[in-house]
Amino acid sequence: MNLLGSPLDRPAYAKIELGKRNIKVTDLVALQQVYNVDFAEFFKGIKPHE
Repeated sequence: MNLLGSPLDRPAYAKIELGKRNIKVTDLVALQQVYNVDFAEFFKGIKPHE
């Protein structure tokens, strides 16, 4: 992640998974490149607020 310009460390990643921290757009872009998936994959099953 650091090589992609995202200094996301394990504790920060854990907070995101637990819902205690929001993910930054730059981190999301880096994860998209690491996993080589479409951005839509990160949002599957999430319903928009009404």
